[in-house]
Amino acid sequence: MRSRTVRQYNYHNAAHLLGYLSEASLTDLERDSTIMRGDFVGRSGVERTYEEVLRGVKGEEIFYRDARGCIQGRLDGGSHDRAPVPWARPHTLHRCRPARAGRAHDAR
Repeated sequence: MRSRTVRQYNYHNAAHLLGYLSEASLTDLERDSTIMRGDFVGRSGVERTYEEVLRGVKGEEIFYRDARGCIQGRLDGGSHDRAPVPWARPHTLHRCRPARAGRAHDAR
């Protein structure tokens, strides 16, 4: 079973600035080992510029199954599981802003 992450915005304006997502291509998969088949990546606008920040970090749950494939429980009571880390909060995005050509960038 695999869940899909969806990015949701509270405001439905400025789609041309936010950009869009599409399923990762073979090139994307080869370029970035954290992307898996079926993942969506930013293709334009803010989505593309801040792709790695917006993506966050995937979580992981490890289960064990019986011979028929039925889940019997979590490995070691879930002690090896990792919680997902959501995308960076807006107050951290300014630190990732690309510098303008020919100007120094002060990341405070």
